Amino acid sequence: MRWVNQYALDGRIPGAERLGRSWAIPEDAVKPEKHRSGPKPKEMSEMMAEKIDNAINNLIKRMDNKARELLEENKDKLTDLAEALFEFEVLDREEIDKVMAGEKLTGTKKSRQYKAMEELAKKREEENTPPPDPGDQPPVAPIADVQPAPASGNETATNSVKENE
Repeated sequence: MRWVNQYALDGRIPGAERLGRSWAIPEDAVKPEKHRSGPKPKEMSEMMAEKIDNAINNLIKRMDNKARELLEENKDKLTDLAEALFEFEVLDREEIDKVMAGEKLTGTKKSRQYKAMEELAKKREEENTPPPDPGDQPPVAPIADVQPAPASGNETATNSVKENE
């Protein structure tokens, strides 16, 4: 909008009034011819304008036909590419080249990276998992063969166990 500011300052927009940093331009103000600086384009005849239009239209039609031909010629490749994109969502240049050459993709770099990242995250989670809380484990059954030590004498509990064997 710099050109509007410049045109208003130059007086090329009749009725424009400055309001702070902006301009109030009347609705019936006449739009300036060109906002670009430089020489004005030369006028041309109707016949020349028609020739230019026809040449441009012919060029557009030729390029449109060429594009349609290329799409039809490569329809199978494009279908394979669409299926690969549908399956893997992201393909790099090498993978696109493989699909266009007729190779079937079994995986992509991104899918392999994603799988590797999942495996790494799982491994890290397992490494960071604390050991089980001993209080959560079921109680150990008492051993029936162990007998309490006698109240008197020099025998120990281990000697009592050995005698029972």
